[in-house]
Amino acid sequence: MHHARRLALLTPAVVLAASGLSSGPSASVAAAEQPHVLILGDSITSKSYYSRDVYGKGWWAHLVEDTGARVIMSAESGSGFVRRGTHCSGTTFGERLGTLDLSRADYIVVEGGLNDLFFCTPRGTFEWASGHVLRQRIPAFMDQLAAAADAAGVPRDHLYVFTPWGTEWLPQRSRIRQVVRASTRRIGAEYVDVPAFPARLTRDGTHPTRKGSRFLYRKLTRGSTLLSRLRAG
Repeated sequence: MHHARRLALLTPAVVLAASGLSSGPSASVAAAEQPHVLILGDSITSKSYYSRDVYGKGWWAHLVEDTGARVIMSAESGSGFVRRGTHCSGTTFGERLGTLDLSRADYIVVEGGLNDLFFCTPRGTFEWASGHVLRQRIPAFMDQLAAAADAAGVPRDHLYVFTPWGTEWLPQRSRIRQVVRASTRRIGAEYVDVPAFPARLTRDGTHPTRKGSRFLYRKLTRGSTLLSRLRAG
């Protein structure tokens, strides 16, 4: 595992933090031995991370509880492979990835895709993302992810990507998922094909309820090698 340079980064656009911290010297040593999972995500991740009292336990929190893994979080509402977050004043996944020290990470999980139905124009407005835009920008991010992982010594099969979706914009899900899946597999990473949330498990057609986050976690871990690898250390 790769545990060099355990640095924390705090910028206006990105908050990078580790969850599951305990106090005391022995606890600190034990925590340092746990695998570190870097998560790039959108509001499905960020809302439960930064406002857990409102949105409840997120999918990532179930992962921490079940494995003892340490989470390094870089999640921003509205962001994606193509689109900048926070109403076009924030960052894309790729822009944030370029600021992170991946030597801290043993695994990288990328959650997103729904926001990429639109991209941000130079004027800061939303524009519909054509197939051409998706096929150009999503593979470009994957190439960036692969290069960054290689440079940090994170194996390609330790990269996981999934595209959660609710009932909103459901007819558009397949065109996003197809590009993300193909681009993920092209770099040798693992694409996890999670199903869309049932209506009863979403708050607003997009964001999961507490039960929805548990549903998402189960589908993610049952459909991939991530859980077994983290439990094995």
